[in-house]
Amino acid sequence: MPADSYRFVYDQYGNTREILVYTRGIGVYGNNYTNKGTAFTEEERRALGLDASLPPAVRTLEKQVENSVRTVGAKGDDIERYIYIRSLFDRNVTLAHALIRSDIERYMKIIYTPTVGLACQRYSSMFRTANGLIFYPGNIDRAEDILRYYSHRDIRVAVVTDNQGILGIGDQGAGGIAICLGKLMLYTQGAGIAPWHCLPVSLDVGTNNEALLNDDEYLGWRHRRLTGDEYVEFVQRFALAF
Repeated sequence: MPADSYRFVYDQYGNTREILVYTRGIGVYGNNYTNKGTAFTEEERRALGLDASLPPAVRTLEKQVENSVRTVGAKGDDIERYIYIRSLFDRNVTLAHALIRSDIERYMKIIYTPTVGLACQRYSSMFRTANGLIFYPGNIDRAEDILRYYSHRDIRVAVVTDNQGILGIGDQGAGGIAICLGKLMLYTQGAGIAPWHCLPVSLDVGTNNEALLNDDEYLGWRHRRLTGDEYVEFVQRFALAF
């Protein structure tokens, strides 16, 4: 959603009090920050042009969480549960975090360790939608312009990885960004940092993981890792732009 189609309103402590929306229809429903799914009231649906986009029933956030708990429970294993929660986050960030908060001890094991390690390994086959920013030698020269696009989001915390050493399982190439996503979900739950203030960043400087280099489905920069001065220059370019 373009920056001028919504605006965050903060209280005196910098916490988000409300989101003012200046668009309608898919512009609201298709953005995971503003989408509430079936929790939109009848009045909101009419005002936002959603009254024909949703089924008639209105569900509270609490009821949505109950339904999501049942869905998660029906999944066969934790990686399937991880995929569901991540897809929920991509559609409705408020519901995703409400679900996690309903049983934080249970869900933290799914969105972070140990399950996130498997998510890193399966990143390419599980990829559904872009999350955060990915810099690699083909776009690092445009880092300032890329980051400028995100400046309207009032980013307050970024988690950056170069994907080299992931949770004791080593070089996972582009899949390392799953660690950033998981850590930021922890920060939202533990520190109350709103997800729209968080930015996951992957510095894809290549991989020395032979399995990834030989995998036709691998989505990362298919080269051996930059080293020495090339690596240092790459990181410096990002740091200066950031």
